[in-house]
Amino acid sequence: MQIDRFTFHNNTIVFVELASKEEAERIVERWGKGTSLSEGLRVRPIKDDFHWGEADLGGQTVAFKSRYLIAQGSAARDALRTLEERRRMMLSVHTPGWSPESAVSVARENALRIMERLFSKYRVESIGDIAPFYGDKQGTPRLLCMVDFATKEDANNAAKEIDDTEVEGRLTWLRRSKAAAWRTHQYAKFEPEYVAELQEKGVLTKETYEDKYNNPLPKDKKKKKWTSR
Repeated sequence: MQIDRFTFHNNTIVFVELASKEEAERIVERWGKGTSLSEGLRVRPIKDDFHWGEADLGGQTVAFKSRYLIAQGSAARDALRTLEERRRMMLSVHTPGWSPESAVSVARENALRIMERLFSKYRVESIGDIAPFYGDKQGTPRLLCMVDFATKEDANNAAKEIDDTEVEGRLTWLRRSKAAAWRTHQYAKFEPEYVAELQEKGVLTKETYEDKYNNPLPKDKKKKKWTSR
């Protein structure tokens, strides 16, 4: 199972190796079209040209590496080290974003193209999932995605040029990432010792609480806002 290097949540894809081709075929036959228990579950054989490692795109250059990793060896610790080295940044754009009239999928692609141009002078290691705006009109800036730069110098130089400037007609901010308490809780599930070390250094907050996606705060329907108990 792969995890997202920025959130440490699992990907929706899991790779499973069966004992034989016959067993794999039976699993695909049984689960290939989903089940009554979970319509979103699908099982399919990997393509014949699939291979682990870097993808062969026929000489095409991929602007950013995948945000997913296999949580083995030092992979999770390496993802967290970007926080310690102060090279993880938050990219925010004033609502309603760069593509207010476009479908979410089109807005994502447009954001990627803009970021390729925006970061072309700097070495970017990876970018996180792009958060859609869904047409909201609130005045505060919205997190678009997190960005891991190759070095602290790249991160600082990009921030100096981009932070609090207008990009594609929208105010844009690029500032240092600060992990919230619920993110720190999630990180500790994979690297508890390293997280404790980062907490002592002041890189991560010592306040932690359960992942808000798994255990969201109760919603006050009358006031239409989130409240805590």
